Amino acid sequence: MVKAYWLFQKDVNYVIKDGQVVIVDEFTGRMMPGRRWSDGLHQAIEAKEGVKIAEEYQTLATITFQNYFRMYRKIAGMTGTADTEAPEFQKIYKLEVAVIPTNKPMIRHWCEAMEDGNPVYTDEKYARTTKYGGIIAPPQMAQAYCIPVLWPKKELPPDPLAKSCNMMDKAGYFGVVATTTTHEYFKPMKPGDRLNYTIKLIKVSDEKTTRMGTGCFITAEYTYKNQDGEVVCKQPFTVMKFKPTGS
Repeated sequence: MVKAYWLFQKDVNYVIKDGQVVIVDEFTGRMMPGRRWSDGLHQAIEAKEGVKIAEEYQTLATITFQNYFRMYRKIAGMTGTADTEAPEFQKIYKLEVAVIPTNKPMIRHWCEAMEDGNPVYTDEKYARTTKYGGIIAPPQMAQAYCIPVLWPKKELPPDPLAKSCNMMDKAGYFGVVATTTTHEYFKPMKPGDRLNYTIKLIKVSDEKTTRMGTGCFITAEYTYKNQDGEVVCKQPFTVMKFKPTGS
């Protein structure tokens, strides 16, 4: 009960929704309905918040995802991040990973999803009459034009932002939230362009305390270039790494 009162805070570690205590994932900030803490902790928090106390769950058996999937006679799937884990798929499931590159229709799909009706993105006839001389991609697609899993592994750029976050994790600042990002565009992207990017660490702030906890703001800048080495876009990106309040 002491742990429930002093180490777990409402709207930080959990929320009250529909008369129930719902756990908040400490890494993503997402609610996890159906999940419950063990050893009576969940019941203690329910008592603390004055909601209906449910019976404690009892785990009768556990299985890893890897062993669960191996129970199927045939395994296959599609994802945007499989290539980086190809050795694991080969080792555990004896499966090969094949990369299917994207092509021009992805611009149309993006515009449909974003409800962007600008004809310069989808109407070839109209686009030829513009200063661009043909279809271009929405500027916000810069990241989609350089999906890392489609690159040879030797071309993946160093990531000082991820390295800094890993160092903060080891120091106990395991909470993370994206705070601000902006884009500055210099050149339009066309079908068939291939972008890559570099990441430069700009700033790590002094330690600050917010409602979420105590931590630092880390700012990095992504620079996107096309196959001709021309700068297409620059994107400063800031995240906060913090120790959640009460941890």
